[in-house]
Amino acid sequence: MADMTKLEAFQKKHKAEIAAKGGKLSHTVFASEGDRYCAESVSKINGSIDTAAGEIVLKHYYHIGCSSH
Repeated sequence: MADMTKLEAFQKKHKAEIAAKGGKLSHTVFASEGDRYCAESVSKINGSIDTAAGEIVLKHYYHIGCSSH
């Protein structure tokens, strides 16, 4: 279980500023940034398997896709 007190205070403080720029400061934003940070910190998890070549391909970019579906 995580204490979300500081995160929620940050969201409340910056909500109007972000909304004025057309954005939304949701929990998903923070979770995806955490995912990106982990992938950047532990490069071996930022890869895929190329079954045709029989090798692991380590990526040098970070793409975190989110869908509401």
